[in-house]
Amino acid sequence: IEEIERGLEHIAGAIRQERQFILSEGEVRPIEKVKSVSAESVRHLAKHSNLISRAPTDGEIIPDAIYTVERLNDYTVYENRFLYMLLCYLRDFISARLERIVALSHPYTGSFSLHKALDLGGRRVSCSIDLTDENKNDPYLREHHPNKEIIDRISLLFSTVLSLLSTPLMEAVSKAPMLTPPITKTNVLEMDKHFKGAVDLYDYIMAYNKPGYITEEKTQVISPFDKDLSRDVAGICAALQFVTYTNALGIKENLAHRFKLEQEKERAEQFRRYIDQLAEMKRRLQDNEIAPEEYVLDLEKKFEALTRAYAATEALSEKLGVAEKEIHSLREHTAVLDRQNKALEDALESEAIRFAQEKATYQSELDQKLTQAEKAFSINMRDAESAHERELDSTKTVMQEEILRLRQQLEQAAQEHDALKEEHAALREENLIVHARLKSAMLENGGQAEAFTDKERFDRLEREYEAFARFYKRQWKQTKKEIRKSLLNYAALKGRKNDDE
Repeated sequence: IEEIERGLEHIAGAIRQERQFILSEGEVRPIEKVKSVSAESVRHLAKHSNLISRAPTDGEIIPDAIYTVERLNDYTVYENRFLYMLLCYLRDFISARLERIVALSHPYTGSFSLHKALDLGGRRVSCSIDLTDENKNDPYLREHHPNKEIIDRISLLFSTVLSLLSTPLMEAVSKAPMLTPPITKTNVLEMDKHFKGAVDLYDYIMAYNKPGYITEEKTQVISPFDKDLSRDVAGICAALQFVTYTNALGIKENLAHRFKLEQEKERAEQFRRYIDQLAEMKRRLQDNEIAPEEYVLDLEKKFEALTRAYAATEALSEKLGVAEKEIHSLREHTAVLDRQNKALEDALESEAIRFAQEKATYQSELDQKLTQAEKAFSINMRDAESAHERELDSTKTVMQEEILRLRQQLEQAAQEHDALKEEHAALREENLIVHARLKSAMLENGGQAEAFTDKERFDRLEREYEAFARFYKRQWKQTKKEIRKSLLNYAALKGRKNDDE
């Protein structure tokens, strides 16, 4: 790794030199197609005067054709081709070893074996587990391997080689035929510091024939299990035993029903907490501890929760109806059993009757309690909904009135803004007219005209002219009305005078 890191620094320094040949290609071209001339063009023209067929005009010599030189850069020199060959060797050299190191560093193979039996009086539980787990690229080992830093250094070397191969110089050299060993050590390869370092790296990797790594396989055996592992395995066995037991006896639906009942009980408790929170929010609103908008938003959330709770209550009511039917069926079945017991054994008749009476009494009390609870819940639900609707309507009314007031204020502000805008336009028009009249008055009184050569002053003069033109049109229109009115009055007076005569 250290040898390649040191050698790559020299290779990068050699690439930065961009060694090249400069090829010169010249040809005689018509003067119309030549864009530039050089010293070689002038010297060639001095030797070939036959290219001049026209007499000089105004002291200028214009030939019919002229010699032009085009210089081309050629980067495919031997040293650059050596660098490209060395980088290709390094790419293959590092890639083969990196793939093997990664394949050996990140695989995980684990196996688990358990055979246990447990006697609990009349119950015996046996458990046997055999498990094998193989992962060729384990993410934990990839991130926490003890040699991760070294593997990252090798990956960085591989990336550096690829980036050097993608430089413009190496891409240009890749189009030329690749060198084949042995190499010729030119003066540049022997004397230049960076090229000499690249040659040393080349000699090193060509003579290197070792894998470059040492592997060690680690195996860990845990037997017997420690305390934590024993507890985890016992949990797995208990889970398997539970799944087997519930499916074998067919009690999975019964357990699921009990779980649903627990969930319904939790939802009822949650609904009670919602009611308490609603009452607390109402108190805080009355005491001005929160804003009405916050209260409305919270009410909407609570209403959604109440809606869901109400739906759950309806489902619970349906389940209670089913339970009552089951209880009724159980009563009938109990009566049948009582009659059978009475026929079979007279001694147990009184006990069976007493038991049936106590059961009927308990069931009656339970039915009454359930009925009262349902009525109380329905009343509370209706009261909460009606209170919520009243408070929501009141809040909406206040908000609508506030929105209407704000709209009126906005309309009034818009009208005032339009009036100010019209007044500002009129004042600006009057200001332009006054400036125009002032300039006209200055000229009439022998004043000197102001220069309007810059754009800003000329634009202002144009605006004054346009404003004065509009002013002139308005005045002339008004003057015409006055003249017409005067003429009409004069004609009317003249007609009246003639009538009097």
